[in-house]
Amino acid sequence: MGCGGSCTGLIEQFARRFDVAVKYLCDVDSDQIRSAQRRIGRNHPAKCRNGVSDFRRMLDDPEVDAIINATPCHWHGLGTILACQAGKHVYVEKVPSHNIWEGRKMVEGRAKYNRVVQAGMQCRSQSMSSTR
Repeated sequence: MGCGGSCTGLIEQFARRFDVAVKYLCDVDSDQIRSAQRRIGRNHPAKCRNGVSDFRRMLDDPEVDAIINATPCHWHGLGTILACQAGKHVYVEKVPSHNIWEGRKMVEGRAKYNRVVQAGMQCRSQSMSSTR
């Protein structure tokens, strides 16, 4: 969900794996989907052919095990909870939530639906010298 720079980079990494099939690229902006398809297709032409603007199509697909939630931050909480409710595991980009209440609801949703949720925290525990 979300085909901006960070999600496209993650999908490129997943597309390299033999045990991952990237089934959908999802964004409300069709230009973002096409851009991500071109970028990923250069190295992985068989991956990511399905572009959808409504993330509920991904959630309704029983073949989808997990999603990457790299939407704008105001969608992280609701998108993660809805994905858990639909039986999907979630990798959610940083920042995972806007406030403690929203974060607690994400944790409660993860527990209620017995899903794995991981939040990206790149560059949060590295020394500054290692990021240069």
